[in-house]
Amino acid sequence: MSKPLTFAPASAFHADLKARVDKYFDDNKVSRGANAFMVVKTIFWLAFTWGSFALVLSQKIPSPWNMAAWGATGFGLACIGFNIGHDAIHGAYSDKKWVNGLLSWSFDMMGASSCTWRVAHNIIHHTYTNIPGVDTDLEPGPTMVFYPQEAKPYHRFQHLYAWFLYCFIGIIWVYIKDFSQIRRADPLTGKHSSTGDYVMVAVGKVLHIGVLLVVPLVVLQEPVWQIVAGYALMLAVGGFTLAIVFQLAHCIEGVSFPRAPTDANRMPEAWAEHQMRTTANFGKTPLATFICGGLDHQIEHHLMPRICHIHYRKLAPIVAQTAREHGLPYVHNGSFFTAVAAHARTLKRVGRGEAVEIAPADVVAAE
Repeated sequence: MSKPLTFAPASAFHADLKARVDKYFDDNKVSRGANAFMVVKTIFWLAFTWGSFALVLSQKIPSPWNMAAWGATGFGLACIGFNIGHDAIHGAYSDKKWVNGLLSWSFDMMGASSCTWRVAHNIIHHTYTNIPGVDTDLEPGPTMVFYPQEAKPYHRFQHLYAWFLYCFIGIIWVYIKDFSQIRRADPLTGKHSSTGDYVMVAVGKVLHIGVLLVVPLVVLQEPVWQIVAGYALMLAVGGFTLAIVFQLAHCIEGVSFPRAPTDANRMPEAWAEHQMRTTANFGKTPLATFICGGLDHQIEHHLMPRICHIHYRKLAPIVAQTAREHGLPYVHNGSFFTAVAAHARTLKRVGRGEAVEIAPADVVAAE
């Protein structure tokens, strides 16, 4: 195995930020994990999602509303992924390993394997954020390009057709992506997936398909095509929601796509500075955080992935101030819809082979 890509030694910015964050938790005497509101939030999204699915199974609502319940289930599953599974897989929900392990299975119920996500997201994406050829999140396949590169003629229209393709993310994740990722070696250790990893992926798929497709096929007195259509709608809504929210952090105006040096295995900046230049926040209200599970505060999440997202709104001013003092950007793309528009412009630019607009170093959160 070739040597893994590394970063310059830790900087004064990272040390300063860590000290200030530690002081915040010490002074306020609060845990870095979930608090009471996080537990309430967890119960809400679980109740919303499985309540919507219970409506599907009840056969008490007419067909148009039944399809709406399928769609609500898909949206709820995405929000469970944002708010519960994501934190748990990072080990951020609780300081108890068994709690994080149990809640990680909520990700598998969504249809995405928590096992492969730990490698693809926690290790690869969080370490090599926005580095072309290394961060696999930048490689959506031949239909789209997410960073400046030589584009195909049809990519000029990707800002128009991307929204349609995002609807297929759920299906791809459940039935294709995880089976591809499980075969990849850990980029840091070179180790391949164990038999236990394969079993975990298989069990997760059985749970998802068994509960969300087989049970409706057995219980509902409806045509098979209608049930399959409802299941497909659920995956389309969930996948679209996941795709949009995740894209607003990295495939957007204000961030950079630094390339790995060809003659060395070390990036020129320290890891924390790299995160500040490759990540952006969005959203202006607590509602955005309630729905997106702190992914609207991606900067805080990338710097502190083992801290529960429920604390990010309080930590954001600390991060912004520390970044300002060290001359680093703190990119915030406004409201959710403003950020979606910025993502569309980014798709248009890179689809035409143009550079992405990079934010100046004094950009700070508009909160």
